[in-house]
Amino acid sequence: MWIGTGTGTGTASGSGSGSSSSGGAHGEPWINALGRSLAVTPGRRGVLRGFGGALGGLLVGRAGDGAAAACKKPGRRCDHNGDCCEGARCKQGECACTGSREECGNDCVNLDADENHCGRCNRRCANGETCRDGACDGGGGGGGFAFVTEWGSEGSGEGELDGPRQLGIAATGQVYVADTLNHRIQAFTGDGLFLGGWGSLGVGDGEFTNPFGVALAADGDVFVTDFRHRVQRFDGAGIFKNAWGEFGTATGQFDTPNGVAVDAAGNVHVADTNNDRIQQFRPDGTFVQTFGDGGFGDGEFAGVRGVAVDGGGRRFVADGGNTRLQKFDADGDFILAFGSRGSDDGQFLRPSQVAVDAAGGVFVADTNNHRIQQFDADGAFLATFGSRGSAAGEFEFPEGVALDGLGNVYVADSGNHRIQKFAPG
Repeated sequence: MWIGTGTGTGTASGSGSGSSSSGGAHGEPWINALGRSLAVTPGRRGVLRGFGGALGGLLVGRAGDGAAAACKKPGRRCDHNGDCCEGARCKQGECACTGSREECGNDCVNLDADENHCGRCNRRCANGETCRDGACDGGGGGGGFAFVTEWGSEGSGEGELDGPRQLGIAATGQVYVADTLNHRIQAFTGDGLFLGGWGSLGVGDGEFTNPFGVALAADGDVFVTDFRHRVQRFDGAGIFKNAWGEFGTATGQFDTPNGVAVDAAGNVHVADTNNDRIQQFRPDGTFVQTFGDGGFGDGEFAGVRGVAVDGGGRRFVADGGNTRLQKFDADGDFILAFGSRGSDDGQFLRPSQVAVDAAGGVFVADTNNHRIQQFDADGAFLATFGSRGSAAGEFEFPEGVALDGLGNVYVADSGNHRIQKFAPG
C-alpha cells in the first residue's frame, strides 16, 4: 500500500576524478551481480565523454617533419632525454611518458586535454568540443548531458534504497524506482523528493521478491516484474489491480523476468530473461505475441535484460548474454543488431535497461562498464557519460535508465544505492 508522503533530499554535488574499469561475471544472475558489498573505485569526471566524429588533429608526438620522425617512442631504448619524443624522457635507458601524460598507441598524451584521447585512450571529442579535465566540453552546443542532482543512500527507510534496479517515469514526471533488495517500489518527484511507496517481501498480491522492472502506462498505471515469475499491475498510488504469470515456458509463463515496457497503446512488453524471449500482453494480462529464442543469431537471445518501445512500436532489446542490442518491428521481426563485448564506444558489458526518447534516440545502461551510452535509432554511437566511482556523475554498476518528457535522463546507480539525474546540454 502507499506509505505516505514526506520530504527527501535532492542536492547537487560536484564531480570527481579517477579511472574507468569494468567488472562482473558474464551472464550471471542479476540479483547476485552486485552482492551486498562492492568496492568503490574512484573514476574520472562523470560528465559527457565524447561523440562520434572526425579524427580532427594529430596525436601528440606523432612525426610531422624529418626532425620529429627521428625521435623515439615510449618503450624504445635511449641514451639521453633528447632521444625521446615530446612528452617522454629517458629513464633507465628507456623512453617513458612523464608528468600528466600517459601512453596511448606509443604516444604520450595528456588525457585531461587531448581531444583525440579525452579521459582515456581513443575517446574522441566531437567537432567543436574541447577536452577539459578529461571530459568533452561542448560549450553549450555539444548536446551533452550535465549532472543535475542525486538522491538516495543505502538503507530501508523512506527515500533510502538498496540495490535499485530499473526506473519508470510517469507522464506527469514522477519517478518510480524498483527498490529491489528492499522488495518495494518507491516514488519521487523529478527532483528527488520522496512521495511514497509500497510493497514488502512476500508472494501475495502487492508483495514482491526482488522487483526488477518497472514501467508506467500513459494512464498512470504501474507495471512491475519480480523474481516470482510474474507481472503485477498497480495504479499510480500503489493500489493493486491485477497480476499474471507463473514459472514455466508456455506463453504467459515466465522464468525470472527482468525488464518491462509499456507502449503508446498500453501493451505491456516483458523481457522473459531465462526463456530468452520477449512477450507482449494487454494490460489485463491477455497474451498477444512472443518472439525470440535462445542462441547467438539474429533474433535470438542469451538472457534478455531490458526492453523499450518507440513511437512506432519497434522494440529495442538488451541481449545481455550476447552483449548487444537488437531492434525488432511491431510484429517481432528482426531489423538490426548493434554492439559487441568490450569497453570501447558502442560496446557493452552486460547491458540492462533501455530507454527511447521522442526522437528515437536509444539510451542503454551499460552496467559493467559503469556508464550510459546513447545511440541513434539505427544503432550508430552518439555519446557516453559516466565512469566507475561514487562522485556525482559516476556510477557503480548502473542497472536502470529512463527519460522524462523534457529529455532529462535518470539513472539507477545500483551499487551506490542512489538515483542520479542529468539534463540535456
